[in-house]
Amino acid sequence: IGRFNRYKPWAAAMTLNSIGNMRLGYKYTLGIDLHFIHLANKTGKKIISLESVEDQVHALTGDGVPDSIGIYFMKKTLHEIGFIDFSISQMMQAWKNGDDTLFWNALNNMDTANTSDSSLQKEIDERIYYSRNRAISDSIEKMLNENRKVFVVIGAAHLVGEGNNIIKILSHKGFTVEQL
Repeated sequence: IGRFNRYKPWAAAMTLNSIGNMRLGYKYTLGIDLHFIHLANKTGKKIISLESVEDQVHALTGDGVPDSIGIYFMKKTLHEIGFIDFSISQMMQAWKNGDDTLFWNALNNMDTANTSDSSLQKEIDERIYYSRNRAISDSIEKMLNENRKVFVVIGAAHLVGEGNNIIKILSHKGFTVEQL
């Protein structure tokens, strides 16, 4: 834990999550996103990022983000790390079966929020998922309106959940979205 003293709470939490996933044997180098990046490179397809790494980090570090968000995120991570195995296995099962509801529930089943923390959780969800989902959906909409042929790879957590996921946003914009 001493190594994390120099980290901001949100960065320590993200690092602990990554360590937990690696401990379970998951390797980011085997992710579906990297598979398609390698395939696109191999076949000469153009790769366009829908958001930058800075955009992703800004979700927890940007202007107006109170310290309480990072502290809550760290507190929640420390609680969840004890049963990450169960949650990850549920998410993998849900992903394999295309079960959006199970995936969202598994992603959130470790929610430790009590009534006083629920506003912090809502702000984290807005920053990590919903605001980014709207921005990514706008980028996809722009490409589709330009009649471009696109193949989009997005993290599964952005495709599930209540009405603020990318699939539902694009559907509300009038696009036909099909889960494969």
